[in-house]
Amino acid sequence: MLRKFLAFPTNRGWYTAVSTFPIKETVLGKERLVVLAEDAKRFAQAMLMLGIPEDQDCGPLELDAESLRHTIASGLALIDPKQPLGTELFNAVARLSITVAVEAVALRYTPNGDAVEVLLTQRAADDPAYPGQWHCPGTALRPGEVTVDAFRRLSKGEFFSEVWAWGRANTWNNPHEARGHFLHLVFVCQVKEGVRGKWFPFRALPDNIVEHHRDHIIPMALSEFGKTASP
Repeated sequence: MLRKFLAFPTNRGWYTAVSTFPIKETVLGKERLVVLAEDAKRFAQAMLMLGIPEDQDCGPLELDAESLRHTIASGLALIDPKQPLGTELFNAVARLSITVAVEAVALRYTPNGDAVEVLLTQRAADDPAYPGQWHCPGTALRPGEVTVDAFRRLSKGEFFSEVWAWGRANTWNNPHEARGHFLHLVFVCQVKEGVRGKWFPFRALPDNIVEHHRDHIIPMALSEFGKTASP
């Protein structure tokens, strides 16, 4: 049976409070926050942590916009900005800010030198963003990072091989990315043998590719590649 849980600022922070028990549903309106929990034991523990007597009426609590902002800010203060945020929190923050993304586009000529190939990796089928689609690996810059940090992370977590920037191709301002407003830093890259992914001819990309990679990211990198590389 679901019970309504009061959510408001505490000395422990809102994020800690709501993460202490399984959340069934969250409804976040303009001036109202209602959380429903289905685990009665954990619900009671959360009530005690917040200093709310168990027999107190726990109906919906009206929060004005300023209180709600303070509540969320208290929770964010608990997050280490140098660590991964996790999908849910990353997407929530991306809606309210501009995400700077490093896009690593690995290109090469075919052995006979008559065509250019691009290295793509396929996102997991259960990935919340672009599930099952092919794309050029990329990562969002974290506070305090420079691009070399991003490439180090991509080498380890995306390519499974050493990758380094060959040249900065372009910057693309994309306010319509599915997760929010993104600023893409597009780089032409080199990779070592044994890299993860699959090489595709530029003119024969897979149908299930992330659309803005096909239409913007890869063409930007190809333009720079054509200026500096030779077969």
